[in-house]
Amino acid sequence: MITRWGLAFMLVGLLVAGLLYDRVAPLSAEVDDAEADRLVVSPSVADPPRLDVAWYCPVGSSSAGGYADHTVNIANLDDESAVANLTVITDTGPGPRRRLELPPLSTQRIRLADIQTADVAGAVVEVIGGRGAVGHTVTTASGVAEGPCATEASSTWHFASGRTTADAQEYLVLMNPFPETAVFDVTFQSVARTRKPGALQAAFVEARSIRVIDVNDVASGDDVLAAKITTNRGRLVVERLQLLDGQLGATGAALQLGVPTPARSWMFTAGRVHADGDDLLTIYNPNEFDLTADQLAAAALDQGDAADDDDATAGDDDAADPATADETDPAAEEGELSPLIGEDGTTTVAIELWPSNPTDLSTYSVVTIEREVRPGNLVTIDLRAQAERFEFPLPYELGVFVTSNEGVPIVAERWQFADRLISDLGTAVAGTGTDDGDATAEGTEGLVPELQAPEAPPTNELPQPVATEGVSTSRGHELFSTRWVIPWVTMVGDSTLIAVSSADEAAIEIRSLAAVGRWDGPLRATVPAGGRVIVPVTSGTGGAAVEVVSDTPVSVEAMVVLPDQSLDVVPGVPTVAG
Repeated sequence: MITRWGLAFMLVGLLVAGLLYDRVAPLSAEVDDAEADRLVVSPSVADPPRLDVAWYCPVGSSSAGGYADHTVNIANLDDESAVANLTVITDTGPGPRRRLELPPLSTQRIRLADIQTADVAGAVVEVIGGRGAVGHTVTTASGVAEGPCATEASSTWHFASGRTTADAQEYLVLMNPFPETAVFDVTFQSVARTRKPGALQAAFVEARSIRVIDVNDVASGDDVLAAKITTNRGRLVVERLQLLDGQLGATGAALQLGVPTPARSWMFTAGRVHADGDDLLTIYNPNEFDLTADQLAAAALDQGDAADDDDATAGDDDAADPATADETDPAAEEGELSPLIGEDGTTTVAIELWPSNPTDLSTYSVVTIEREVRPGNLVTIDLRAQAERFEFPLPYELGVFVTSNEGVPIVAERWQFADRLISDLGTAVAGTGTDDGDATAEGTEGLVPELQAPEAPPTNELPQPVATEGVSTSRGHELFSTRWVIPWVTMVGDSTLIAVSSADEAAIEIRSLAAVGRWDGPLRATVPAGGRVIVPVTSGTGGAAVEVVSDTPVSVEAMVVLPDQSLDVVPGVPTVAG
C-alpha cells in the first residue's frame, strides 16, 4: 500500500518548473478577411501545459434559450501585453474570429452571443505572448457552471461517472479543431452493464466543428455512468455538461473536462461533507485488460518503487509486507502479466481521507478504505457515510486521495450534492467495509490558515456559507505541482476559497488578478504534511484569475458557494515553463 510518506517520495519526481515568461510588443487588433477565416491551433505538447498555447472550450451555445449560454474568460497574467485570437466553433464549422488585445495583468470576458448566434458554440483561443490562461462560464436553466478550458487534444477521453436519471441531463461535447474529420466510438459502463450505442460507433465529428451527444437519448436511467470516447482517426477535445433539475434532490449544473490518460493516483482537494448533502466518489477501471508490454512494465516499476517506499517506513500500519516489498516481476518487461497486477487486470484501490488537520486521522481513528475494481467496471463510495462512520463533526472540510495499489491506471470523480438524493434506481454505493473507528475527541471543522498575521489564532468557523443547493463534479488531479493557475473563478462576498493539499509541509502564496494592472495579495499559508488548507479569496469585480505558488508540489482546487448558496468546484491548472 502507498503510505502518505511513500506519496511524498513519489511527488519528488513530479516537481515542475515555473511559468513561461515570454515578452511581446502589443499587436494590432486589425485582422484582414483572409486571416479571419484561418483557424490557428497549436495544441500543447507539454503536460502540464505551457501558458502560450491554444485553449479549447467545447461546451456552450450562443442563441436565445440555448442549452448553455457561453462566456469565455481570457486572462493575461504577465506584466507585458499579449494578444489572443478567438475563433468560434459550431456544429456546422468555424465561425467568426476575433483578435483581442490583452493589457498587462488583465482579464477579458467574451460572451459568444455577442459574436455569433448559434445553438452550439464553442471556442478556440490562441494566446500569443504574455502568460495566458483561459476558462469559460456557461449559464443554464439549472444553474451556472465554470471551469478551465483544455490545452490538449487526444485520441482517448474518459469520464468515471455521469447521471441520466429522471432528474438529470448529461451532454458530452466533442470538439474537433483540426482540418480533418475525426472518427470515434463511445462506450458507456454502468454497474450493471456495458453499452455501445450503434449510432456512436464509427461516428463522425466533421473538421473544425463540434458534435453534442445527448447521453440520455442513448443510455438513460443510470445514476452512475462511466464513458470512454476513443477515436479511430484524428483527435478530439471532450467536455461534459451535467444538469440536475431538482426532481430527486439537488439542482445545479457542472462542467468537467474528460481525462485523456488514466493514472495510478488522483487527488481531490476541495470538498466539504455535510449532513444535508451527498458526497460520492466513483472509481472506474477503464482497461479491458489489453495493457501493452510498456504499460505492464511501467506498472511493475511503479509497484517496485511503491514497495521500496513502504519498506522504508516499516512499522507503519500501512507498510508493505517485508516478504514482498522489494519484489518486481521481470516478466512484465517481456510483456507478460505481473502477478502483482492480477491475472484479469483487477486492481485494489486505496482511498485516503485528507482532513485539513492531519492529527484528526488519529483523533477519529480513521483508516484507509480499500475497494477492488475489476477491468471495465466501477465502484462508488459514499463519503458522507464514511465521515459519519468515523464520527467527524459535520460539516467537515475533507480532501480525498485515491491510489491504485497495483499500478493499474484508473480514473475517478467526486460528486458533491447540496441535497440528499432521492432515487428508486438503486445507486451503487459501496458498503462501509471493516475496521470501523470510534470517535475519541472533538476536532476541527475546517481549519482556516493564518494569513498575513501569524498572531491570529485558527478558527473552527467555516470561511463560506454551506451550500443549500447545487452540484459539483471533479475529476481530481493526477499531478502535484509548484505552480497553479485558475483562469477564472467567481468571487462574490465570502463565496470562494482556494483549497490546497500537500504530502509534505508546503509554504504557499496565493494572489488574485482582481483589477487591470494589479494583483491582490499574496496571501500566505503553510500546508501541513498530509493535510490541507483552505484560503478565502475575494474580489470587487465579481471574479478573477488566481495563481498559486508553493515551495513543494501541491494540489489546488477552488470551491464556490454563490450568494444563492449553490455549489461549484473549479480545478486549478498545473503549469510549467516552456
